[in-house]
Amino acid sequence: IDKLFSPPTSQKYFDRLFGPDLKWQKIYTLPHLVTVDTNARFFQFKLTHNTLFLNSRLFHLNYSASSLCSLCQTVNETPIHFFCECRVTVDLWNKLTLFFAPYINLDPLTPKSAILGFLEDNEDTFLLKNHILSFFFLKIDFFVFFRPELGLGWLGLQGYTISAYFALG
Repeated sequence: IDKLFSPPTSQKYFDRLFGPDLKWQKIYTLPHLVTVDTNARFFQFKLTHNTLFLNSRLFHLNYSASSLCSLCQTVNETPIHFFCECRVTVDLWNKLTLFFAPYINLDPLTPKSAILGFLEDNEDTFLLKNHILSFFFLKIDFFVFFRPELGLGWLGLQGYTISAYFALG
């Protein structure tokens, strides 16, 4: 049976990007451990299967007028940029980190953690960290792609607080 199985193309891509020692069973089951929300699970499925079409890919297919990031408007919108390099995402994650600092230590976002999740489960806070990460990106996805008329005020960059960020949507 092993000879009949071929890893998904996305798995080969992420193995090249992050190294061959990724724990794919944990990566694929993480969304089911973290949440029962089907939107969050589907969103994570798209991320781990490299099928989340952001502006860079949509522009290439003539479905977007621009390949620039929907948040910062300065760099091509790829998953790695959008989820861990964009200044808007990083600023909001840093605010979220400070908000939770008295209770939980949230690690900085890396391309690997932003796309695949926090995979080090040697802490009691493993599931909570991943739940916060999942909720964080689900909120960004909702406001950027489904409610763009609200602008960036919800990000906490124009007077809103982190608690208001969680209340929106």
